[in-house]
Amino acid sequence: MFTGSIYPEIPFRKSKNEFSIVTYNIQSLPHYYKDITNLYDKLCQYDIICLQECFQSVWFNYSRLYKKFSKYFYIVRGTMTTSSMKIIDSGLVIMSKYPLFSTTFTPFTWYRGRSSDSLAEKGFLKTEIGLPIGKLGVICTHLQASYTIEQENVIYSKKQLKEIFRRRIDSNIPIVIAGDFNMIPEDSKSVIPSTSYTISSGECDTTYILYDDKDGSELRTDSFSFHSKAKGYKLDYFIHTKDITIRDIETTSYSISDHSAVSAIIEKIDHIL
Repeated sequence: MFTGSIYPEIPFRKSKNEFSIVTYNIQSLPHYYKDITNLYDKLCQYDIICLQECFQSVWFNYSRLYKKFSKYFYIVRGTMTTSSMKIIDSGLVIMSKYPLFSTTFTPFTWYRGRSSDSLAEKGFLKTEIGLPIGKLGVICTHLQASYTIEQENVIYSKKQLKEIFRRRIDSNIPIVIAGDFNMIPEDSKSVIPSTSYTISSGECDTTYILYDDKDGSELRTDSFSFHSKAKGYKLDYFIHTKDITIRDIETTSYSISDHSAVSAIIEKIDHIL
């Protein structure tokens, strides 16, 4: 963790009034081919980084990731709860060029385990970031996945998203929820409190993964090339309180994952404390 001044002059910092944020499912498993230097080179330009499938129980502790990012980033992650019966943790990590406060990880009670979902302790990671203009609440999450084109598990994704709002996440500061929601923005709209939250999504699909309806196998040749029958989905985006203005949403394929990264500029925050 950075030990210098509270707002150090560090590389790629854009502005004291505008803050860049990115959400990225890095498809950690299998993890051994991940080039952490490449990941850093792609992501170090952002002020706030929300990662999914960054499983600490597999490769995070004392890992190349921590050593590479901790010089300029504060880092928190969703550790496994003491009562968890899962094999691996949530895979959620938040990194920030600004100090982090009041971090908590909350596992979901609504859950339908299948494939890798049955191994991980899904939930949401919440922290408060001390920006130069005040605190900003950031939540990173990875909701229930579906394994056919029918998106059969969206009902569970919705229940998990509802659970985030039921857990009294509002704390009198603006909040951004970033992550892999495993449902398109239109599905999320039926869940979010429309009076206080809005959805910001890019124009492009964020993943091209598609599963066979018969046996659940991937219709992909490998992690980096798309199958001709693959259909794209917008599964990664931002849900935020309406006192936050987000612009310049970009979907970028870094060829590190089966997902693309989604970034934005937080341009305006009203009534921030």
